[in-house]
Amino acid sequence: MDAFVRSLGNQLGHPLDRVDDTALLLLRSYDWPGNVRELHNVLERAAILARGRIIRPEDLPDLNSSSEPAGAAIQGALKQQVDSYERSLIAETLRQSGGNQSEAARRLHVSRATMLYKMKTYGL
Repeated sequence: MDAFVRSLGNQLGHPLDRVDDTALLLLRSYDWPGNVRELHNVLERAAILARGRIIRPEDLPDLNSSSEPAGAAIQGALKQQVDSYERSLIAETLRQSGGNQSEAARRLHVSRATMLYKMKTYGL
């Protein structure tokens, strides 16, 4: 699990080391009706919310609730706005760097791998 979390953190440009033991217990106790895809989505969300290099229980959604956690609609709207801004910033930086992905990555202070991941995510 830790290797998966580290890889996910690298993809997102947010270095992660591991999942906290309590958070791991919560993850293991859940039935996972959506299988691996649901687990990936939960961990991706937790990686984004994590304040440090460790995913903690407070970074996870309420897995035993049939509805989304409180504030999920607000978080969804915020994520859309952040994604829109990030896409625009990356597109503009690529334009300014003449399409040179390595140069755009340098200007944005991210790795080239992160730049490629973000470009794929945003369809750039």
